[in-house]
Amino acid sequence: MTPSAMSAKRNITVTVIILLITLVLGVAGIAARQRAETKRASADGPTVPDEGVAVVVATAKMLNVTPDVRASGFLEPYEELTLSAQVSGYVQRQLVEVSDQVDAGATLYRIEDSVHRVALERARAQAERAASELKLAEEQLRRVEHLKRQDSAPPIEVLQVETDLAIAQAMCRHADAAVAEARILLEKTTTRAPMSGGIARIHTRQGEYAHLGQPLLDIIERGRLKLIVQLNDREVVAFEPGDPVTMAVAALPDRVFRGSVLRIHPRATLDSRKFEVEIEVPNPDNALRPGFYVQAELSGRTDSSVETVQAVVVPRMAVFELYRQRFCYVVRAVDGETVERAHRTAIRTAPMLSDMQSVQVLSGVDPGDRVITTGLQQVTHQSIVRAVEE
Repeated sequence: MTPSAMSAKRNITVTVIILLITLVLGVAGIAARQRAETKRASADGPTVPDEGVAVVVATAKMLNVTPDVRASGFLEPYEELTLSAQVSGYVQRQLVEVSDQVDAGATLYRIEDSVHRVALERARAQAERAASELKLAEEQLRRVEHLKRQDSAPPIEVLQVETDLAIAQAMCRHADAAVAEARILLEKTTTRAPMSGGIARIHTRQGEYAHLGQPLLDIIERGRLKLIVQLNDREVVAFEPGDPVTMAVAALPDRVFRGSVLRIHPRATLDSRKFEVEIEVPNPDNALRPGFYVQAELSGRTDSSVETVQAVVVPRMAVFELYRQRFCYVVRAVDGETVERAHRTAIRTAPMLSDMQSVQVLSGVDPGDRVITTGLQQVTHQSIVRAVEE
């Protein structure tokens, strides 16, 4: 091969190598640009919908809710008092018996009062003596003042007269207080009814000796009664004082009685772990009696004419608690996106007494919102989700 032919062959080989290197570099550059564009696209947001986390959702509904609960118990006196002897002595008169109806102020007992009458007369006599001594001391003072105006009253005599007057005035006040005390004790020999009601029990009878503080009788109010029922923690939160109560009495099956929640005890009882609710029961015609068995229906509303109330309801399993606040995940699409996201939403709830698998939502969720019921552990706020209707 001539030198010129060999040189031409080398030139062709170099040219081919250069072309191959240029081609490889071009392909590598294109791949690098594609990777960069892909990285920028993933940073700016997905260009195609993400499949997301599969979750099950339920739609919040507006339902008619009847916030009632039923309970039963026995009627009790609204007020029951035990009247005791205010002074000691023999019971001279017993003017009432069990089941008698009395008005406020009526005389119930008279305790023998001769000793107290004597004590009152003695106190009055002492008061009269003190008044006489006071009158004498005042006269002595006027005499001494007359002598003082004539500059003929010894100072020691003036001091003595003024001291005697002060003592007489004190003794007079003491005697008046003793008269008032004796009169009060005499009045306490008569026991009067502090309220209108019925006599429930007689403890001390006529002819017996009653010591100070000894029970005489029990009196109960009949114009209104009281019913105490026990509710659990899920029920008691739906009620407040003033809510209406409808009652059926076993002894009077043809009548319906109405009352209202009087008070709710702030803590549960130790034995049943339930909360006591006191219900006031009007009894204007005395048809009801303590001890009657009652079935009550409590309504968690203040307007007894309303049968139901409108409430937003979601499944209980859609609600979770975080930092003592209740939340749920609401699924919705953000403007400009083709995917749906889970939005963590703070809510306020109330129990559904008629359906313990659901809860009322007082705020945070509107009717028609879709809330996640299954898959809560796999999502966070703003997570992309793929919702499946329940």
